[in-house]
Amino acid sequence: MRSETFLKNRKLNLKTSSSLTICMVRKTKNTPNPWYVYILECLDGSFYTGITKDVNSRMLAHASGKGSKYVKGRGFKRLLKFKKVRDKSTAYRVELEIKKLPRSKKLSWFDNI
Repeated sequence: MRSETFLKNRKLNLKTSSSLTICMVRKTKNTPNPWYVYILECLDGSFYTGITKDVNSRMLAHASGKGSKYVKGRGFKRLLKFKKVRDKSTAYRVELEIKKLPRSKKLSWFDNI
């Protein structure tokens, strides 16, 4: 397991939902500003793919309804997977690549790269 993707579960209590599990990512000193591509699951079972520089902050934003209109309307359930990429340009390209995949192949993309 890579050191930059050290995961730790944490409970977050919000007024709008009882409790959510948030994924914590530990940053390493030699990684100044990495970009991440992530996929999360909404309460209706749909997937949302996005990019961010800070996975923790982005998941907290989604959980509080301030992350994106799509997730705000459907409700945040959990972060499924994320992957570190080289830069913002690569993150955008990869995000579009994942969004074009059928649902059945979206999660496996994170395992194959």
